[in-house]
Parts: sequence; structure tokens; C-alpha cells
Amino acid sequence: MSIDSVEDEAAALSSAWRLQRTGNFVAAFDLAQDALLRWPDSQALEHVSILALASCGSTEAALDAFRATSLSANANEDFLALEARLLKDLAFSGRANAEAMLAQAAQAYERVAQRTDGTYSRQNAALLWLLAGDAERAVSLATQVAEQVTESNVPAEEQAAYFHWATLAEAALVRGDRAVLERAVAAGARDGVLHSEQGWPEQARAMSPDNGFDLILDPVGRWSESVRALRPGGRLVVLGANAAQTAEIDIRSFYFGQFDLLGTTMGSGKDFAGLLKMFDQYSVRAPVIDREFPMDRAAEAHEYLERGRAFGKCVLRND
Repeated sequence: MSIDSVEDEAAALSSAWRLQRTGNFVAAFDLAQDALLRWPDSQALEHVSILALASCGSTEAALDAFRATSLSANANEDFLALEARLLKDLAFSGRANAEAMLAQAAQAYERVAQRTDGTYSRQNAALLWLLAGDAERAVSLATQVAEQVTESNVPAEEQAAYFHWATLAEAALVRGDRAVLERAVAAGARDGVLHSEQGWPEQARAMSPDNGFDLILDPVGRWSESVRALRPGGRLVVLGANAAQTAEIDIRSFYFGQFDLLGTTMGSGKDFAGLLKMFDQYSVRAPVIDREFPMDRAAEAHEYLERGRAFGKCVLRND
């Protein structure tokens, strides 16, 4: 779309957002930049321009661009939280100092929450503090969110209601609310423990029939805790690092326990074919589907997953 055909700032902003939400990040950035030549004082255009730049993979450049604008002087929570979001993206980019960067992003979100009293920023701060290892601070912030966002004050507008419930669910997850476990049990889990409680590996171990599990799958990187729930000779399989990029394990306890440690990634095409065959031949419980998105909303689906709000799988439909 040529900016020459756009009549006013609002139309340019709407067009840029439409491109951004449909995954046309380069086009969204170009349009916003062109529009800023005509409306250089538009903070809304600056906001979408920086978002589009980050979506193109240039997170550090987007952070520099944010700090060169006046967005941090605005009272709009979305504008203010952009810096924290970019810091969070950098923390999740696989850097060696990820935990310190998560803490930096959490602090940035918390400053925005203190300034705006916004639940979005406060809940993001809670989740990032949890990932950074400060569970007490995370639970405190999530509890404040749960006091603001309740089941009795749901907005009437559909999208606002969706984010209301999503924020409430995320606060419950950080707090380790029993309701989350009840939902997991209803979906087929035998039982569960709350990671926010002290001694949860020992609680989990006590639930096993032989005072320890033969096999534990760790998708988040909490090895030092997960291994404590194994039986002697058990195996820990690591398939993710959502909560931690590094792990410390007591070596003596590990080799005296005669544990196996195995890292794994996604399998081959042959493995996937075997998985589908197993579903055909045996009675296997289907995965929990949290939400479905049409293919043209793939960018929205990725954003939804990045917020950590899914309970189960997200599916892209090619209608």
C-alpha cells in the first residue's frame, strides 16, 4: 500500500496494524515509517513501527528505536510496556545471561505497573519474576492481579473479555492455584503438585507407586528439582528450557542415584509417521486443544503462545 493513498493518520495507523496482525511485518514497518514522515509527532505510529521492527527479528534495533522516542513519557500502558516486552524478547533469545535479562524485563514491567496500575504489566512482571527465580515476588504480584481481575467484573466486549479471562488464568498459574491442577486432572492427569510450594519434588515423588518415577519429562529446564522426584536408576528427559537456560545438579546425588540424563528435540519424519500409526492402532488420548486459529492469523497464534496463556495445544487450520 502506498502512503500517498492514505488520507489521514488514523487510516495509516489502521493499515499498519492490519499488516502487522497478518504477519506482513516488513510492509507494516515500511508503511509506518513513511507515515511518520507526514505525521512525525504520532506516538501511535512510532509504537507500531517499533513493534513491526521487532517482529522482523531486529529486537535490539527496536529497543534502541524505542529509547530514542518519547513513548516512555506517555501514560499509555501499551506504549510504556513496549520496552519491557523487547527486553523479554532478548531474554528469550538464548543468551547466556538469560536469567539476569529476565529480571531486567520483570523490573521494567513492574515499573510500568506502578505507574499505570495496569494488570497486563503487573501480570507480565509476575511471570518473568517466576522465570527469573524469584517465586515470592512473582506470587505477590500475581495475587494483586487476581484482586483486580475477578470473575465478577468481566468486560462485555468480546476481545476485552478474552484478555480478562486470560489474565486471570495466568495469575492463577503463577500463584499455583489449585484450580489449574483440577483442570489438568479433568484433562487426564492423575494428580499434580504446585511448583510454588516448597518441597514439590518430594510431594510428587510421594504420589508415585514406588516412591519415585521411572521417567520424568522436563520441558522447562528445572533439572535440579525434577531429578529429586526420580526413583533410583530413573531417567530425566530434557526437552525444553522455558523456565531456565542453565541448571545446577548435585553431582554426588546424581551418580549415587544412578540416574540417566537424556536430551531430546523433535523427531524425524519417520518418528512422526510412527506416532500417527500408534494413534490409529491404539486407544490414545488426544492432546488437549486450547485454541484454534485460521492460517491467516498465524502471527496472532504465535503471540498467544508467547504470552504463556495456552492450556494445551494451539492449532493452525488451513480452511
